[in-house]
Amino acid sequence: MEMSKFILLGDILIMKVKIDGVDYTFSIRWKAPKKPYDETWKLVSYAKNSTGEKDLSEEQIKKFMDTVNPKMNWNIADFQK
Repeated sequence: MEMSKFILLGDILIMKVKIDGVDYTFSIRWKAPKKPYDETWKLVSYAKNSTGEKDLSEEQIKKFMDTVNPKMNWNIADFQK
């Protein structure tokens, strides 16, 4: 998996991702963690660049999300308003 061309628009991160030699564009949204080791990015959308199809398996999407979501012990107080 290769990631490149990152564009941050507010809390949305758009990036180009190459999975098994195929180019995709992913959009993910930042979310404040609610507990330690919680995910901080939520998938908004993705599409194959050549056709616009959404043809990835759940396992491939999970692998991508596991890659972008760090496994950190978040200090939850920092995210509470």
